[in-house]
Amino acid sequence: MYCKLFMAISLMLGGALDERTADRARIFDTVWQTVNDGFYDQAFGGVDWKAVGKQYRPKTLGAESDEQFYRSLNAMLYELGVSHLAVIPKGHPEWIGAPSADAVGDIGADVRIIDNQMVITSIRPGSVADAAGLRPGFKIESADGKTLDDLTQKVLDTKPIPPLDRRAFFARKILEPFYGEPGTKVTFVCVDGKNRRTKKTLNREERPGRIQFMEGLPPSFIESESTRLEHNIGYIHFNAFHPALLERLLAAVDKMHDTTGLVIDIRGNGGGALPVRRALAERMVSERRLCWSYHGRRGVEDVFLTPAEKPYTGPLAILTDELSISSAEEFPGAMQAMGRAVVVGERTPGIVLVAE
Repeated sequence: MYCKLFMAISLMLGGALDERTADRARIFDTVWQTVNDGFYDQAFGGVDWKAVGKQYRPKTLGAESDEQFYRSLNAMLYELGVSHLAVIPKGHPEWIGAPSADAVGDIGADVRIIDNQMVITSIRPGSVADAAGLRPGFKIESADGKTLDDLTQKVLDTKPIPPLDRRAFFARKILEPFYGEPGTKVTFVCVDGKNRRTKKTLNREERPGRIQFMEGLPPSFIESESTRLEHNIGYIHFNAFHPALLERLLAAVDKMHDTTGLVIDIRGNGGGALPVRRALAERMVSERRLCWSYHGRRGVEDVFLTPAEKPYTGPLAILTDELSISSAEEFPGAMQAMGRAVVVGERTPGIVLVAE
């Protein structure tokens, strides 16, 4: 059955094959057919998907290297102009997310672009960055000899990249020097709060919290924090809507009922699973509410929230940035749309199509 389908697609998209291109052709045709059968919009957003397949097939199969083959394959997918749609080559988890999601080693510093400068935004207590005296607010002039302009230009020179908000891709790129294999070094020039310039070389260390996210995706790193700030303000931070964090997050919310307000910090959160964001949202409402509507080939699927037995009803603020992606956009978007929360921070990049 598969052989017949393969031959049919081959004839439809571009003719006979030789041995050299047979394996690539099977991959290409499987990808094209999967999208053809399952893309949520039968009109493909106005894109002639059959014509796109015919256009990309010969140049993709004729790519000079495997990397170019996969880049061309993804360029075809990017013609649809949506997120959550890519082919991930084996051994290249960095193709689908920020290094903060999957890199095994780091120095314990998070970095963002603020006012066109690389700025340290947080330091993990006890990390090598903490021991070296680095602090939030320090500016990074260069990392491994690369300036902000060097790193962002590399994004622009990399073809293709998805037709999405480029701020997320710039933010991912500047993180790369600070992550890598444990024991490797990163050298950077930083400027502290007193405008003193220093050059530091730090060894990347093994990170805690590595866990398998879901079948078919590479392992990722999960982090969470729950504390109380001044004036009895509750604060919860986590970097993924990961099932392994669910009970911890719900317990954290339940402990905040006597606070004067609650801050949920999902800056840098790479998203995750619907049951996690739904359960967290249900801890925030006191009546049944429509939360999300998903439109697909099989119609519209409405997701309603069923309030928890004792929901948190105090003031709620949600912090986002350009690396708050997918579930980390759907959750604050719903809370904002229902009038339940104030969203503060950078605009999220709009990477919210659901993956299947």
